[in-house]
Amino acid sequence: VMMKAKSEVRKEQVGDIGKVFIHIDASGSMSPCFNVACEKGSIIAEMVKDPQNNFMWGYFNETGNILPLPKEFVEDAFKAVVFGKRAGGGTDCFVLYEEARKFGSDIDVFISDGGHNTGDLSERIKQYHIAHPTQPKPKTMVWIKVDGGEGVSNVLKQGYEDNQVPVAEMTPATLSESALIAQAVKSAMMGPIAIIDDIMATELLKLPDYYFTL
Repeated sequence: VMMKAKSEVRKEQVGDIGKVFIHIDASGSMSPCFNVACEKGSIIAEMVKDPQNNFMWGYFNETGNILPLPKEFVEDAFKAVVFGKRAGGGTDCFVLYEEARKFGSDIDVFISDGGHNTGDLSERIKQYHIAHPTQPKPKTMVWIKVDGGEGVSNVLKQGYEDNQVPVAEMTPATLSESALIAQAVKSAMMGPIAIIDDIMATELLKLPDYYFTL
């Protein structure tokens, strides 16, 4: 009962952030901290409102695997879905990109060290949208920066930013059990979107009426 209550409170605190797709990096470089990555993914997952319709997740190395939704949308149930999964292999951050776009994800969340070694990520994202011009890009990408021991790379971040998708960064330490966790997630996910919406809502400067009479 307490877990469900906590989950509902977090959902209300985060609010309606739209559709979320979580990409969990399961490549070899993540082996030392893959369990941590799964744990952080589970914490974020329980904060999505109406997850039956607004949430999807998967893990990837050189191939991608979609994870099922749990029967109950609470943190422990999400953790149970990823329990026993192991990391290994290469890294293709693009491999679940098409699944996320077909799902209609507004926010792509990556829990990763940011590495990518399967083709030019920037170009692959670009070519995907050239081939699918009606498929919208995500409004933002949230990157949970996890260091598996080999350092952190900016290739993932650059791939999205090169395609005009703003990136918000978080550390695993931010996703700890605290009263501020929901606000931290909301700020990371909605911050770039709010700035874009504010820009779009701002009227362009106009010349004074007398200018056209001179």
